[in-house]
This record gives sequence, structure tokens and C-alpha cells, in this order.
Amino acid sequence: MRNAVIAALLLVTAVTGCEGEGPVRFRHTNYMAFVPEPGKTVTIQLTSVPIGKYTDPLKYRILNSESDVELSGTVGVGGKQEVTFSPKQSGLHVLELDAGWNSVACDVSIPHAIVCHSGVILKTVRALDKLYFYVPTGTKQFTLHLQASVRGEGLAYRVLDPTGREASSGQGDYDRVEKVKITVPPGTDSKAWSLSILRPEQKGIGLDDTEIYLGKELAPYLAPKPDWAVTFGKRKHP
Repeated sequence: MRNAVIAALLLVTAVTGCEGEGPVRFRHTNYMAFVPEPGKTVTIQLTSVPIGKYTDPLKYRILNSESDVELSGTVGVGGKQEVTFSPKQSGLHVLELDAGWNSVACDVSIPHAIVCHSGVILKTVRALDKLYFYVPTGTKQFTLHLQASVRGEGLAYRVLDPTGREASSGQGDYDRVEKVKITVPPGTDSKAWSLSILRPEQKGIGLDDTEIYLGKELAPYLAPKPDWAVTFGKRKHP
């Protein structure tokens, strides 16, 4: 079943084109896309970040564009590992991260993007720095889907357009999936926008677990840099 999910993930991504600081903290299972050059080494830094007393280790796999596993391994709770990887073939690759009930911080030495759509939901803890996404040419409106389903937890979000203008913001407990509709002003399509997840100011609501996915109007990637978001957003089948 998991291999079937990976195959669908690779197909979709290929066709579609401390508070507020530090790397994304992934929880449960998430996916990161990158496009390595055959024979050139890619370095991946993995840090397992414990949450409470959970004992789940970090499990990771690298899959190529044919869904073949090229590398896999495990990192103990609280451990760090530098993974070096020399791809056997070109094309889009996916790093699968399964942190269980703990979390993981990850960095890849080449341009990369988090896969984020209705079939592959981004699951994080804590705040998120700006993550960038590409708004395709001709888009008039798009949607973001946000949730913080744990009792007593919520989130605040902020979306900025390419000029730095706030396009949308809000906060709440988001116990159910909130569908946020955002209008695209003329001249701001074909560019990278940004999304931040922040601690809500509302009393009695904390920030911890969040789930995020991009609407079907958008390319299914969130990237740490705007140019990477554009590159992945415009990507076609290899």
C-alpha cells in the first residue's frame, strides 16, 4: 500500500509542476522533493527532536522517480545523522520522513521543496517561518487548508503576496479543516507567495500540531526559498 502511495505522489509532483525561527519541525510522515544530478553527491542533515516521552525513532527513505528505494535508514530519538547520497538516475526524487510521535528537522544540500497537497498533508509542530509556494499563471483565486485538531491548540497564519503585502491572515482553534480562500490581484500570479504559521494571540489556545495542504489551484510544493518554489511549481514531467 505504501509503495502505491509513493508512486502516486511521484506522479502528482512531477506533473504539477523556537517561535518563528529555525527549520520546519516535521511530525508523523512527510515528504520532501528534490532533483539531484546522477553521480553528484547530495548531503542530507537529519535531526530527531524528541517530544515528551515518545520513543519513536526517525525512519527515512529516498525514492527515485520509479518509486525504487535507493537508500533508507533510522535515526535514534534525539540523534543526528548526515546522510550522503549519490543518485543512480536523474529525475525527481522523494525523501520520506517518518518521525512517528516525535519530530524531525531536515536540510538538503540542493534545492528542495516540501510536498503538500490533499493526498500528502504537511504535518508539523511549532511555528513555521515563511514557506513559499508558486501561484500559476492565470490563477484568480486559490485555497489553503489548515487544521490544529488537538483540544486547546490552534494557530495563526499569514499569507503575503510577492510584493510583501498581506493577502490574508487569521487565527483560531481550527479544530476542523479551515478552507481559506484568497484572491490573486492582477500581476501577482506567476510568482512566489509565502505562508507563515504563528502562535495565536487568543487566550487559552497554544500552538503545537498543525496540518496544512495547498488547494488544487496551486502546485503542490512549499519551499524555503522563493526561487525554489517557482522552479518546483513550474516543473513538468521529466
